[in-house]
Amino acid sequence: MLSLWGYSSSSGRTTADTRRYCNIYPDRGAFNPGDTVRFAAIARKGSREGAVSVLASYPLKAVFYDSENNEIESLSLKTGDLGTAEGSFAIPEDVRGGMFRIAIEEKSGKVLDSRSVRVDR
Repeated sequence: MLSLWGYSSSSGRTTADTRRYCNIYPDRGAFNPGDTVRFAAIARKGSREGAVSVLASYPLKAVFYDSENNEIESLSLKTGDLGTAEGSFAIPEDVRGGMFRIAIEEKSGKVLDSRSVRVDR
């Protein structure tokens, strides 16, 4: 059985384990080539019993991928006191439409969250 955190009840993790995660909020869901995708991210860490705190002054990397999963651009971000970070990516004019993706990663490369946005052609 999976919990809210995605851990199997037989995973061997204790309730004291914490994990880092992030939520990405793009300014819109659909864009055109040439538009700018603006987004905010909130980074947190939490345990299975529900104790959650923000990741203040935490370094992150935002990566923008096209519909074929090719990296278009990346940004280095650092969260503020409330665990928030903001960024933007310009969609090139000459891209093929489809579902593009914003990923937020830690320095280690571990993806904390990923959000798709549609680019119409």
